[in-house]
Amino acid sequence: MKNFMGYFLRPVFSVKQLQALSVLMGLIGLSWGQVSVVQEQEKSLLWEISKPNSKHVSYLYGTIHIIPQDSFFVLPQLNRVIKKTDRLVLEMDLDEAMANPFALYLEIQQSFSMPEGQHYTDLFTASELEEIKESVKKTSMVSADNLDQYSPMLLSMMMESSGCDDKASAKTTSYEMYLTKRYKDNFRPITGLETLDDQLGFFASISLKEQAEYLLASIRSKETNCDKMSELVAAYRRQDLEKLLDDSGVFSGESSIASVLLDDRNTRWVPLIKKLSKKESILVAVGAGHLPGPKGLIAQLREAGYTVTSLNH
Repeated sequence: MKNFMGYFLRPVFSVKQLQALSVLMGLIGLSWGQVSVVQEQEKSLLWEISKPNSKHVSYLYGTIHIIPQDSFFVLPQLNRVIKKTDRLVLEMDLDEAMANPFALYLEIQQSFSMPEGQHYTDLFTASELEEIKESVKKTSMVSADNLDQYSPMLLSMMMESSGCDDKASAKTTSYEMYLTKRYKDNFRPITGLETLDDQLGFFASISLKEQAEYLLASIRSKETNCDKMSELVAAYRRQDLEKLLDDSGVFSGESSIASVLLDDRNTRWVPLIKKLSKKESILVAVGAGHLPGPKGLIAQLREAGYTVTSLNH
């Protein structure tokens, strides 16, 4: 299992604000490349969504949540779509969530705290625990002496916010923030498909056992992940969803993490997209991993009677 949550924004915030933003981007970032079944998919990040007799045409765009600035690009077609749509729809409204970064940090920390009476010694062997502590010591985000303050999932995201040192670009950017600025500059509304509470609730449903497995896998694959990032970005720039998903890694199809963070959310989003697109023309911009596959947004919207057409031309 490969993890690419370590590619976070690095603006000038206090430590707690940086932790809050890092974990927030980790929440949405977890979902963009995790899928267990990939069907043959046309190479495209941007899709038109239309329905017979509908007054409005809407669009679906697959993002990569964090990307090195020197690899960032904007499709000409996307710029045209931005100009003619009425509303931006993201997984979560980042401006709203980051209105109070310190309060956000506290809410995330409280939501991801270890259950009463549970300790890392209950989840890991002595050698695994030493492995975790050694990895934690390499970062400045948390203390190896206070691991029981954090659930394994929160610890994973906080540690990965430290990045890949010299193997990652020192400067990164975000499609969500780029799109947010474009729509705000033109005084057009932005809607989130989920709230922070929604996303925190998804993680609360993941067992500590699976969180522990995720943490160990994240630590053990970090160097490989950093080496693979350039390949993943290249696949994104080619709009190659199949290669993108293959490079980004998979969770087992039996894992509740895969269904909670990807498939179940797609199913919940489709009615919201249908409702919003009835009223006006919208651009739905979500992690690229939500687009393909039998439970992806493209397939589910087609099943709901929409014509979903690639705009990669």
